[in-house]
Amino acid sequence: ILTQATDLMLPPLPAAPIGVGGKWEQRNSQTSDGSKSEVTSTFTLKSFADGSGVIVGDNLIKATSMQQDPRSQRTLKESVEGKGAYEWTLRFDKLPTKVGGEVINTVVRSMGDKSQTQTVKVKQTFEEPGAK
Repeated sequence: ILTQATDLMLPPLPAAPIGVGGKWEQRNSQTSDGSKSEVTSTFTLKSFADGSGVIVGDNLIKATSMQQDPRSQRTLKESVEGKGAYEWTLRFDKLPTKVGGEVINTVVRSMGDKSQTQTVKVKQTFEEPGAK
């Protein structure tokens, strides 16, 4: 949970200076014990004036996993595809004053000839008390 809160509070910044409209990308991949995930995030500096700015970010999420059910000895397969969109309002000398966004994931679980599809929608908001 702490990692999620930190990721929400602190968007990654570009390696080199950019102007308004500038874009940068971040890719994260993980593989572990039959699971694989990849998140591609694209960020854009939407506005900047008087030390304050707005950054928008879009995420594409893909993940798969396969696990053996010890009781039935059948393989449980799971795949996730999702999209997220976030917006940070911040000053570059302190933490963001406002962050908001949501992610929508479609999860498909299958075992043998049976499958289940689920849509998971998560909204996240942080706003500093008294922030405008």
